[in-house]
Amino acid sequence: MSSLLVRTLAPILVAAGLFSGGAFADTVHPQSSESRFIRNLGDRAIHLLSAETLTAKQRAEGFGDLLLTGFNLDYIARFALGRHWNNATALQRRQYLSLFRQYVIKTYASRLRGYSGETFEIVAQRRAGAWDVVVRTRIARPGGGAMVDAGWRVRKFEGEHRIIDVMVEGISMAITQRQEFSSVIRRKGMDGLIEDLRVRTATVKEAGLKN
Repeated sequence: MSSLLVRTLAPILVAAGLFSGGAFADTVHPQSSESRFIRNLGDRAIHLLSAETLTAKQRAEGFGDLLLTGFNLDYIARFALGRHWNNATALQRRQYLSLFRQYVIKTYASRLRGYSGETFEIVAQRRAGAWDVVVRTRIARPGGGAMVDAGWRVRKFEGEHRIIDVMVEGISMAITQRQEFSSVIRRKGMDGLIEDLRVRTATVKEAGLKN
């Protein structure tokens, strides 16, 4: 994932919110299945981040599981590759999907220490196209800092809700990622992108997670 995506999403994700604020023509449906999904995901994230009995390893493993059950990482990975997916070989696709999942999980697990007591509430939701619902949340920072409007773009896959895109300050992270990957492929080819992901994954640090 791009450095912009990592820098921007890490503190928001660990505060249990994901999709930024922009103008929403939305309504409040706090008991919808999408809102319940986001509430459950957020509660799980905050538990992992605040439970004093968990070790750093348990916290990181739990957060990895949360990402796998909360996001459709393969869908996001394929979208980020765009038209280059069709030109990739079967081996390149397998390597890319595996590395993308590993990098996302290790990156966010390494940033759990970014949580500092933020809380969130679900404020509204809206439909986004034929398949998706955006659930809007508001994150409160400890000490009365500025509120952060955030949200999740949710789609059902085989009856299960999953997050498929993130927007921050009106910018789609999926599109940002696609642009970055396309730039790498133009310069280095598909194998170059795979090697870049392999290097990034290997260099992600998981030191410093709080116990």
